[in-house]
Amino acid sequence: MSTTDVAQKYETVFICRPTLAEDKVDEMVAKVVRLIEKEKGTVQKQDKWGKRRLAYRIQGQEEGWYVALEIEGPTKMLVALDGHFRVNEDILRDLTVKAEKPEEPRPPRRGEGEGRRGDTDRPVRPRREMAESRDLGR
Repeated sequence: MSTTDVAQKYETVFICRPTLAEDKVDEMVAKVVRLIEKEKGTVQKQDKWGKRRLAYRIQGQEEGWYVALEIEGPTKMLVALDGHFRVNEDILRDLTVKAEKPEEPRPPRRGEGEGRRGDTDRPVRPRREMAESRDLGR
């Protein structure tokens, strides 16, 4: 099995032209989902963020329809997806990144969260103020 056959998790966001009607955006999302499934991928989560203002102008547009997908599939699926995004004039911008694995909680280090030298029974004394140390002639 080559590395292109191994399923990886990805997150992809694409922005459609604001002039599209909402039903046209839904059709576009359906096309992208069909393409992913054709390339032996699956869509884990689909989230339409709606029409939002862009941070900066893209192709003369100030707004766009945002769509986010969590997908899983082989890397060859990304090539097909990227090709689709490039030739489709209604998609202003896209970004696909490999999804990070959620961090597992690490075990506490020795002595972490305890008093000095690991003593949990003994209270920790507060540090002296700078003025007190000067008064003692130190």
